[in-house]
Amino acid sequence: MNSWKLTASRLAVLASIFLAVFYNFAFFRNVAVVYPPTWEKLPFLGSLSLVLVAFMALILMVVGWKYTLKPVLILIFLASSLASYFMNTFNVIIDAEMLRNAVQTNTAETM
Repeated sequence: MNSWKLTASRLAVLASIFLAVFYNFAFFRNVAVVYPPTWEKLPFLGSLSLVLVAFMALILMVVGWKYTLKPVLILIFLASSLASYFMNTFNVIIDAEMLRNAVQTNTAETM
């Protein structure tokens, strides 16, 4: 009897698919504005999704081993959900400059 085991690499791929589908709505919305979905652009949009999933799976497989994958996934899902909410609510893209400004903000600037 073949039993399907959830290995670390399978979990990384499934988590990557989940992250690409559910937490990148703002990204795909902006891509659809720049590249309106037509039959000619369908292969590009499909390959963009595939590359996004493959890149995230590669990163997860590099940093997440058997015992570290679940804590890494917890942190990634928390950060992704916060970033996705922020991007979808305010219609902004989070980049390196925005993260740098957030880290350098002190309490005097917030008041």
